[in-house]
Amino acid sequence: VFLSLTYGEGEAHASLRLREEKQKRHERLGTDSLDGISASSLLPFPRNQLFIGREDKLRSLGQLLLSTKIHQRMAIYGLGGCGKLALALEFAYRALARHARRLVFWVPAISQESFERAYREIGIRLRIPGITDDNVDIKKLLKDKLSSDSLGNWLMIVDNADDPGVLLDTSNNNPMLARLSDCLPRSTDGTILFTTRNRKTAVALAQGSVLELSDMSQAEAGQLLAQRITKQALLDDETAVKELPEILTYLPLAIVQAAAFINNNDISVSGYVTLFLHAGVENELFGEDFEDTSRYQEMDSTIAKTWYISFDQIRRQDRLAAEYLSFMACIDRNNIPQSLLSSANSSAQQVKALGTLKGYALITERQQARQQIGRERFFDTHRLVHMASVWWLESHDEWVTWVGRAVVRLEHLVSYGGHEKTEIWTTYLSHAIYVAGLVGTVDSTARASLLDRVGECKISLKQCSAAEMTHRHALFMKEKVLGPEHPDTLMSMSNLAVALGGQGKYEEEEEEEEEESINRKTLVRREKVLGPEHPGTLRSVNRLARLHEKRLRYSESMALYERAYPAFCTVLGNDHPTTRACRKRYAEAKLRAAEAAAWTASFSSETRRYWIEGGRAQLYTQAGKARQGIKHWHVGRRSPVFDARKGLLDWRISCAKCSSA
Repeated sequence: VFLSLTYGEGEAHASLRLREEKQKRHERLGTDSLDGISASSLLPFPRNQLFIGREDKLRSLGQLLLSTKIHQRMAIYGLGGCGKLALALEFAYRALARHARRLVFWVPAISQESFERAYREIGIRLRIPGITDDNVDIKKLLKDKLSSDSLGNWLMIVDNADDPGVLLDTSNNNPMLARLSDCLPRSTDGTILFTTRNRKTAVALAQGSVLELSDMSQAEAGQLLAQRITKQALLDDETAVKELPEILTYLPLAIVQAAAFINNNDISVSGYVTLFLHAGVENELFGEDFEDTSRYQEMDSTIAKTWYISFDQIRRQDRLAAEYLSFMACIDRNNIPQSLLSSANSSAQQVKALGTLKGYALITERQQARQQIGRERFFDTHRLVHMASVWWLESHDEWVTWVGRAVVRLEHLVSYGGHEKTEIWTTYLSHAIYVAGLVGTVDSTARASLLDRVGECKISLKQCSAAEMTHRHALFMKEKVLGPEHPDTLMSMSNLAVALGGQGKYEEEEEEEEEESINRKTLVRREKVLGPEHPGTLRSVNRLARLHEKRLRYSESMALYERAYPAFCTVLGNDHPTTRACRKRYAEAKLRAAEAAAWTASFSSETRRYWIEGGRAQLYTQAGKARQGIKHWHVGRRSPVFDARKGLLDWRISCAKCSSA
C-alpha cells in the first residue's frame, strides 16, 4: 500500500490512515473480476520446451481429469527422478491450452509450511476477502472458495506429496486439528492431481485412482539425451548415444544430469560413458550439482540427493523397510529371496516393510514368484538405487556394519552343500558370491569362508568346474592369510581335489595328476599338523584311496583303505556315517580288484590271438575300444565293448608281454 506523505501529521495519524486504506482495499477484493489473473502465473515453472514422450500418460490424465463433470482426484507415483514433476507441469500447460479460462493451481506438499504458503499465495491471487488478515484460517478460506463452484473450471496440482505425514497426519499429532488433506477443496468444477514417490500415499489420496510412471522407453530416452546436448559434435558415437541411456536405466533425471555434465565440461557422450564405467566414479557424477529451472531451488536436483530424501523418509516411516534396503545394498541386486531377509516380529510387519519399498519403486517383485501361494517371493533392486543405497550407507558410516551383517546372515543360511533343502540354498549362492567379491570391505577369511560354502554347494549340484574355480580362489586367500599348513587351508585343498575329481575328465591326464598331487600334499600336511589318527587326516587317506581306485591302481587303493577303515572304527566308531561309507567303498574296491585280477589273467591269451590274426594295428584298435569300455564301466555304465572284450587294466603292459613272447 502506498500513501502520499502529509508532513506534520504524526505517527498515530499516519497509522490510522494506513489501516483505513487497507480496509477499503479488502472490501474491494471480493467484488473485483478475476479476468485479470494470468493462469500461467500461478504455476511455479515455465513450460519445458524440451519435454519428450509420455503421450499415453497425458491422454490418461486428460480423460480422467478434464473430460468429466464430477470432482475427480488422481495420483501419479513413481521412483524419484522418473519425471513426475515434468509430466504434471506439461499436463498443466496443456490443460490451459485446452481451456483458456481454466485456473490451474500448484501446491508443493514438501512440508506443511510449503503447503500453507502456496494456499496463501493462491488466496491473494484470487482476491479472497480477509485472506491477509492476522490469525485467519487461510486453508479454510481457500477450500470454501474453490468448493463454491463460483470460479469456473480449475485444476489443482499437489506436487511432491512424498511424505504421508504432511498431508495425512494431524498437526502436532493433535486429533482435534484438521489434516491438510481435509483442507483440499471438492467441487464439480475442479479436479486434483497428486504427484508422489509413495504408492501407499497415492492410493490414500486418490482413493485408488493412481497412475504409475516408470522409466522412459529406449526411443524416448535417446531423444531426451539428444535434445539436452547443446553441441551436436558431442554426440560423436552412435553406439555410446544408445549405450548411455541404457546405463542410466532410461531414468529421465539421470539422463538430464548426465547431459548437464557433458555440456558443462565439453566432453563427448562416449567420453562420459568411459568415465562412468570407471570404478568409484558414479557417486561423484551422480552427486554433481547442475542448474535445472524446472525443479525447486530448495531441493537438491541431483539423482543421488533425490533418492537420499526417499531413504530418509523410509527410515522415519518404517524402520524394518530401512533395514531391508540397507541389507539389499550389500548383496546382489537381482533375485533376492524373501527368506534371505531377516525375520520380523510378525509376517505382517515383513509384508508391510516390503510393501513400503515397492511403494517407493525402489524394488520390484518378480511376477513369476507370485503365481503360487506360499512359494518364495523374489525381488530386484533398481540398479541405480542399489548404487545410491551404498553411497547413502557410506555417508552415514554404516556400510561396513551392514556388510558384516550380510556375511553373518549368509554364513548362517548357506550350508556346505548336501541334498537337503537344495531348492532353498541355491537361491542364496549368487548373493554369497557377491558379498565374497567385496574386496576391501570383507576380510579375506570371511570371503574364503563364503567361497568354501559356495564351492561345496556347486559340487552337490554337480557343477564341479564352477566349484573348482571357487575353491581355487578360497585356497589362494587362505594360503596367503592363514598359511599353507593351517587346518582351514588344508580343508580348502581337500575341497579343490574333490572338485577336480568330480569333473570326470578321465582322458585328461593333467587333471588326474593335479588331483592326485593336491591330495598327497593335503595328506602330508594333515599328518604333520593334525596327526596320523585325526579324522581330517583319515578323510584325506580315504579320498586318496578312492582316487587310486578310480585310476585302477587297486594295490595302492587297497593299502590306503586298509589304513583308513580300522582307524575310522577306532576314532569315530563303527556306526559313524563316515565309517559306514568307508566300509562300503572298501568292500566294493575288494570286489573290483578281484574281478580285475581275473580279467587280466584271462586276457593274455586273447591278446596273443589278436596279435597273430590281426597284426599289431588290429591289436591297438581293440585296445582302444577296451580302454574306452573300462572307463564307461568305472562310472557305472557297462559298455558293450567292455562286455565283449572283458577289458584290460593296462594295454601297454600287455603289449609288452606279447612282444616279448
